[in-house]
Amino acid sequence: MSKINVNIASTGAMVHADELDFGQITPALLIQELIRINELSAPQPGHQYRFVGKQNEILEGSVTLKEAGFNDGDTITLVDKAIAASYYDSENDPADNDPGTGASSGEE
Repeated sequence: MSKINVNIASTGAMVHADELDFGQITPALLIQELIRINELSAPQPGHQYRFVGKQNEILEGSVTLKEAGFNDGDTITLVDKAIAASYYDSENDPADNDPGTGASSGEE
């Protein structure tokens, strides 16, 4: 079993998680474990936690800490990411009919 140090980028705080199997634990499971042991609070609405890998990539999916190249005693960085809006309804955009925007409804 291994230990990892977690640098929380938004605060600079360093927290720790012990007794981890790096061949089994994914970033999502590590976040759940940190919340469970009260080292991390649940993310604020509209935000999500993400881990940054050794090559400054965001760790996604089912990649394990071992697959990402982490070893016992390493430090991993946790970032708090705002979730961006992913849907834009151009048919019902209220700005299209707002004379103050200079936009038109597309009807001539």
